Amino acid sequence: MFRKIIVILIVASISFHSIVPLSIKLHNTSYPQLGSLELTTKNQSDAELPLFKNFPELQKKLPHVTLGNFPTPIKKLENLEKMIGAKSLYFKDDGVSSKPVGGNKIRKLEFLFGHALTHGATTVITSGDVGSNHALATISCAKKLGLRGVSALTPQLNTKYLHRNILMTKYLGGEILYRDSDEKKYSAVLSLCKELHEREGK
Repeated sequence: MFRKIIVILIVASISFHSIVPLSIKLHNTSYPQLGSLELTTKNQSDAELPLFKNFPELQKKLPHVTLGNFPTPIKKLENLEKMIGAKSLYFKDDGVSSKPVGGNKIRKLEFLFGHALTHGATTVITSGDVGSNHALATISCAKKLGLRGVSALTPQLNTKYLHRNILMTKYLGGEILYRDSDEKKYSAVLSLCKELHEREGK
C-alpha cells in the first residue's frame, strides 16, 4: 500500500517553554535575501562509497542515490590544539556535504531516497519540530530529485535557526503541514497518505 509515497520520520522529544505558532505568511512569497541556491552535486558512482567497497554485496541490496559531495574534508584544528594542550585534534566538516543544505543527514538520505526512487515514489513526507534540520535536508533532497516534499511539523522553542529553516523550506518548494501536537501531526500525515493513495490508485 502507498507505493508512491515514502514517509521519512524522525521522532524526538523536546521540553517546551515558549512555543512558536506558525503564523508567518509564507505562500507565494520570494526570498531575495537567500540569494540563488546551488542544487548541483558532483557525480559519484556507488562503487566509490566506502560501504560498498568493503561490502560489495550490499550494493545489490541497498538502493542509493548520490545527493552529497563526499568524502567531506577532515581539518586539523591547530590553534585549538594549542589552546587546550591537545596533541592531535581534527574535525570532519560535513557542513559542506551538499548545497544548499549540508550536514551528516545527507548520508542517510542518500539511501532513503534511493529506496524511494526504487519504489517509484512521487511524494516524500518527513516529520519533526518546526526547526528540524532533518526535515529541511529532506525537502532539499526532494527538490534536487524533482519529488514533492512535505514537512509535517510541530511547535518548538523560538530560535533564529527555526525561522531560517522555515524560510528555506518554503524557498525550496516544500509544503508544510503544521499541527500543535504529535497526535494531530501524524493524523494529518495519515490523511495525506490516504488521499494520495486514493488519487493515484497505487
